[in-house]
Amino acid sequence: MSTAMRSFETGATRNTDAGKLDYEGFLSPLVLKRYAEYMNKHRVQADGSLRDSDNWQKGIPRNVYMKSAWRHFFDWWSCHRNLGTGGQVELEESLCALVFNAMGYLHELQSQKKEAVLDELLATPAPIVPAPASLGVCFLAACGEAGIPWLDRGRAQVVQDLIQAGWVELENRNWVWKPGPIRTEKES
Repeated sequence: MSTAMRSFETGATRNTDAGKLDYEGFLSPLVLKRYAEYMNKHRVQADGSLRDSDNWQKGIPRNVYMKSAWRHFFDWWSCHRNLGTGGQVELEESLCALVFNAMGYLHELQSQKKEAVLDELLATPAPIVPAPASLGVCFLAACGEAGIPWLDRGRAQVVQDLIQAGWVELENRNWVWKPGPIRTEKES
């Protein structure tokens, strides 16, 4: 199978970026900076303590995100109609709050999907289908390559770590190893 390649003036070559996610093109540094400023400002809690920047990823019910998003959408709409009182700052704060609520809501959806995959895995009696090696060798190699300790840990946690690391995925209701290059003892 032939893959289209790019060649550079330096002589370096790479495969094309066709079909790959273009974060640099999809995201705006200006918007991300303003959003980070908004998030940093709102780390301070009512009692004066500072919450972790990823605190929201611990889980907030979707209905909370929805109600908050509606309030901030109303603020944005009011600013758009020149009915707001805070001008540009209020408009930017409302937009950042909407981004936060949309991102939080989507994070919860994606987290539920991940949990559903793990639940299905744990409910599936069939073993994970190994690639070229036996299941045990593949499991140990994948854990080692992914830096996942496996002794004294439950199957669910190890499998969840392997999924997170991208070493296992579900294909046609079969769990398939997706390991990177596994070194043999001779190569080490």
